[in-house]
Amino acid sequence: MNYSMSMRWFLVLTLFTLGTARPALADDVLFYWVDKKGAVHATQNLDEVPEPYNAMYRARLKELEEEKQRQKAAPAPVATPPTPTPAPPPRPTSIAEKELARQKSWRAEMAKWRTELRVATEDLNRVQTQLDQATFNPILRTTPQAQAQVGPLEEQRERALRRVEVARKMLAEELPARAKRESVPPRWLD
Repeated sequence: MNYSMSMRWFLVLTLFTLGTARPALADDVLFYWVDKKGAVHATQNLDEVPEPYNAMYRARLKELEEEKQRQKAAPAPVATPPTPTPAPPPRPTSIAEKELARQKSWRAEMAKWRTELRVATEDLNRVQTQLDQATFNPILRTTPQAQAQVGPLEEQRERALRRVEVARKMLAEELPARAKRESVPPRWLD
């Protein structure tokens, strides 16, 4: 198919589409066709359109008229309250974004337990210093006042010691074991 022939068909189809896209009213429709010499013609009278364009236009007009009849026969739509539009689904994340989020999560978890270990160790040292001061003097440590201070300080020391042990266990055993199960790179645990 040469260039002028393909352009001719393109023009025919474009004009056909433009001509049939309007409502099927006799005075509002323009019928287009291209003759054998490539000249474009337009008319409002369908009887002036030569074959095969005449048959195409008649079929299209018949379809439009049938569609118009169906629309008239269809019951009027019932007004329905507008439905709320759902929130758009979350944007799918790429593998790199997921991995970065996973890395941040692991680093945050490690930082949390390191902070817990540091704070618990400081608490243990503070309580131990207070306990040492309360029991330093062998004569004063037997007094009821010293005994009243020592009891709560020993309880605080035990709580701080448990916190230190839990944090150490998390950092030395549990988190590395979980990281290994989840294939976490070791540098994320630094």
